[in-house]
Amino acid sequence: MIRIHVNWTESRFEAQGHANWAEPGKDIVCAAVSILTQTMLKSLEEAEEREEIGTVKAEMEKGMLRIRVKNEGINNGYWPKRRTSRIMEFAMTGLRMIRERYPERIEIEEE
Repeated sequence: MIRIHVNWTESRFEAQGHANWAEPGKDIVCAAVSILTQTMLKSLEEAEEREEIGTVKAEMEKGMLRIRVKNEGINNGYWPKRRTSRIMEFAMTGLRMIRERYPERIEIEEE
């Protein structure tokens, strides 16, 4: 099972595990989650490069991605935090759709 945890207040995201829907290389659930989460990371990194948000820290290993965005001290954190949330929310919409279709393969916890 893929487990996703989002902390909106701290701009943190973590996804880990495998869907085990099919054999490696043919697992459409894992592929869908991977493309959404990696697109979210790339979007956050590009926003950081444009100085729209604060510092993006990410760890990625096979079956795991952790992201933390630190917006403190940048424009009082308000606009950068809002931009961060919009990027994360876009990816989370897709992840929730996957969970609706494959509830036994993906679990999402938001706080």
